[in-house]
Amino acid sequence: MKKLILLLITTLFISCSENKIETVTLYTDLPHILPFIENFNKHNDDIKIILELNPKNNYDITIFSGQKDSSQIETADITDLLETGKIKKELFYSEVLNLAKNDKGEFRVLPLTFDLPGVIYNRHTKKHPTDINIDDFINNKKSIFSPYWNSDFILWFYLSLSPEFNIEDSYFDKKEFTYTAKTMLNLLNDDSLNYNDFNNKYLHLSPELLLKDKIIDYYYSTLSNFLNSDINNFKDLAFSFLSKNNLINTADRAVFIGINSNSKKIRSSKKVLTWMFNKDNQEQFIKENFNSSGLYKLFNKELSTLIYVSKSVLPQYYPELRLLMPNNNEISAYLYLPELWDSLKDELLNPMFNDIISLDEDKWEKKYIEYFNDWSKKQNK
Repeated sequence: MKKLILLLITTLFISCSENKIETVTLYTDLPHILPFIENFNKHNDDIKIILELNPKNNYDITIFSGQKDSSQIETADITDLLETGKIKKELFYSEVLNLAKNDKGEFRVLPLTFDLPGVIYNRHTKKHPTDINIDDFINNKKSIFSPYWNSDFILWFYLSLSPEFNIEDSYFDKKEFTYTAKTMLNLLNDDSLNYNDFNNKYLHLSPELLLKDKIIDYYYSTLSNFLNSDINNFKDLAFSFLSKNNLINTADRAVFIGINSNSKKIRSSKKVLTWMFNKDNQEQFIKENFNSSGLYKLFNKELSTLIYVSKSVLPQYYPELRLLMPNNNEISAYLYLPELWDSLKDELLNPMFNDIISLDEDKWEKKYIEYFNDWSKKQNK
């Protein structure tokens, strides 16, 4: 990665000095974005992107992962790019695009990539449609599956219930939280399986190996994690989305791009965004870099927010996706996650879930209060 950054900066410094072309600066802490930046510079002669390595310095464009308000800087209103058709909003998964809309109906960032959750399983022993209804899945007591194997599954199920987040309710919905805890406990009610012994015996092995050897039936994953696993897994393993009410909920974070509201190069920065959200440019990037390794597989590491790229282009390179990728009306997104979501998830919800489901239910209320008070103290420091 350091070599790629050095190459980008050195090449751009020389070319921009010689040709006096327009430059914009961009800051990101996401390494897999860098080849897309390099690709932009390769195919554009009038504007070049220069990486800013220090987030404390001024820069024109930001690319970040998380929620729409996770940016370290105030971003400019770019709604006009959609209203004028310079970036065609009908090309987006509409629910994912709406992740970027603020309370005033403005777009100050746009989603570049996102991800979808599901389960991996052995294709030789299980046959499934493109998605599995989570209620049917949970009611199947014969499946060897544990929420303890991946805490992201518990969180996904909680979010699928559309809990309300507000400070008056301690930032989490106790009713839905309790229902989730009970459901997760119900998944563990198979007396023939001692989960603690099972975990100690097997879970140091990779999920792919456990699935191939039929030791477990399912493992929670996202589509991008599945696509980025060893390609040799594909002949034995398959992936299906998890759905709720016939909708596939997106993962709880996306990659967004925005323009610094203090930038003196907003016009040029908008041209960069217009290029990046052109479906032909994204398709060209995938075509040129699919056989490269590592960082260069941007739209495999996450899915493009453009329907055509994710639904029509990617399946050309991954045949198993041809019947799998959802239509626009089959996707739902978490539009109202709180500003402190990453901290709330990692420091409150996940630890609390893991603790709660090991306690008797009459002790849950007290535990809620303890966890929330500890988390609140950390936020106020």
